[in-house]
Parts: sequence; C-alpha cells; structure tokens
Amino acid sequence: MRGEIFIVTAALLWSTIGIAGALSYNCGGEIIQLPAFRALFGFLIGLPFVKLRFIDKRFVIMGFLFTGPLFISYQISAAVLGVGTAAFLLYTAPVIVSLVSVPVLKEKMDFNKGASIIMALLGVFLLEDPSKISMIGIIPALSYSGIIVYSRKLVSSGMDPVDVGVAPLFWAALEGILVSGPEMTRMNVCSAVASIYLGIFTALLPYVLYSKGLRTIEASRASIISTLEPLFATLLGFLILGQVISLRGVFGGIMIVLAAVLSMRTAHESEK
Repeated sequence: MRGEIFIVTAALLWSTIGIAGALSYNCGGEIIQLPAFRALFGFLIGLPFVKLRFIDKRFVIMGFLFTGPLFISYQISAAVLGVGTAAFLLYTAPVIVSLVSVPVLKEKMDFNKGASIIMALLGVFLLEDPSKISMIGIIPALSYSGIIVYSRKLVSSGMDPVDVGVAPLFWAALEGILVSGPEMTRMNVCSAVASIYLGIFTALLPYVLYSKGLRTIEASRASIISTLEPLFATLLGFLILGQVISLRGVFGGIMIVLAAVLSMRTAHESEK
C-alpha cells in the first residue's frame, strides 16, 4: 500500500499547480517563464541530495525529452486551450503508458487494468468537460507518459528514486530557460514566492514520491491512480476558490475514484 500512498500524494501535490500558477500570473509572472522557474527551484532545493549524479546521460535524456517538454507544453496548452481541456488531454496518458509499457517494461494488459483505464478516462471527461482536441494538448500527454515509463524503467533497474525525481529537473530548467529567454528576468517578490512553491511542491516532492511509488507499482497502474489529480484540483477549486462542482463533475469524480481503487486492488492481488 505504501507505493500507492506515494502516487496519490504526488497527485495531490500536482493538483495545486493551477492555483499557484494563477497566483503567479496575477502577480505579473509570465506564462513562458513559469516552467523554467518551477524546474529550477525544484532542482536547486533538491541538489544536496543528488550531488553530481544529474550529469548522468539518462537524466539528460529524461530532462530534455520528457520533463522539460511536459512543463513547457502543458503551460502553453493550458493557456491556449484552457485548464479543463489541457487536463483532459494530459490524462489520456494511461492509454499511452499502457500501450508502451507492454513492449518496453513487459507489463501485461488484463481486464481489470483495461476497465480501470476506461473508467479513469470517462471520469476525467465528465469532470473537465473538454470542448476541443488539439496537438498542443497531446504533447504534454506524450511527455508525461514518457516520464512515467522511463522512471519506472530506471527505478526497476535499481536507481535511487530521489535521483530519478530530482536530477532531470536541471535539464528541464535549462531547456525552459532557453525557451523563455529574456522573460526569465521579469520577476517580482510575489511571482518568486509562487515559483518557489511550484518548485518544491509541484516538482521536487511529487516527482520523488512518484518515483518511489514506481518501485512497487506498475507504470500503467500508477498512471491510472494519478488521474486523481484533476479530481483533487476540482475539490481545491471548490474549497479555496468557491468554484461550483456540477452533477456531471460529481459522477466524474466517482468514476475516477473507482478506477483508482480498482487499480490499487488489482495491484495488490498481482503481488500475492
């Protein structure tokens, strides 16, 4: 059960991205600079725990090909398509992860896993009510899927989950800095605080926790459980911002919880 707790906690932390991002924008922060600062602060605070291991080529690949593109493309996707549609497209990841993990990680597809994926996708659809699909929104899903599969591969080979969670952030930050350019210099105290929060609580901690969870949880099942994130985000919006949850959203939330519970239950059965 410990692995599942790590995954659920990571999803809860990721669910605060929207609120922290909105605070940064309201303070004058730039959309394009946020991914760079999120990765940069996450790496700097986690640096004492990884030392020089971040120069390992596997972390370079992960940071440049998956983590950096996810941070950048999701921010752009949310700005262009809206947070709801961007979140829906991001959480098509369980389908991608399940397909890729069969040949890459030798994971098996069974009825319960397939049912969990369908329930999770339906739940996110009901919760977010997407209005359009665009390649802009598919890129984050592909990047996110790559992180899950590659992280599982690394921790399964014996690599320290802390290294897997922290080290790629350096390369993601470098990529973000190159993309944002002069926008990196435009920061005030308020947006800096928001960026530090994002670095610690939506980059450093959740990626380390997720990597720890992947030591015992299959990549495909972890991706299903992490669809709890948009549900948590909706609940936080209701509690903190006073946003209304529709009846459709309630049913969506129930579907996501059922999918996560089924995935966790079948994971335990497979371990017996």
